[in-house]
Amino acid sequence: MYTGADGDTAVAACYDERRAAAYARWHHRNWARRLSSWREVSLARRALRSAGDPDSVLDMPCGTGRFWPMLAGTPARRLLAGDASPAI
Repeated sequence: MYTGADGDTAVAACYDERRAAAYARWHHRNWARRLSSWREVSLARRALRSAGDPDSVLDMPCGTGRFWPMLAGTPARRLLAGDASPAI
């Protein structure tokens, strides 16, 4: 498990499976949140193009993986992901 600089693991520990599911739903709860998520994915897609569409991408912290469909959009791309919380 991740341990912060001060030894605090409380943030990572609070993300159990129930909270992870709630976090994923939060990004789709209303049109404003869906629009915000769409913009974040669009910005990430633009950053990948600016970086030359790399063959490998590191997604940290990956959270619930909401960027994975976009990141894995290139079949040959290798996606590495990790998060401080084991449940996420």
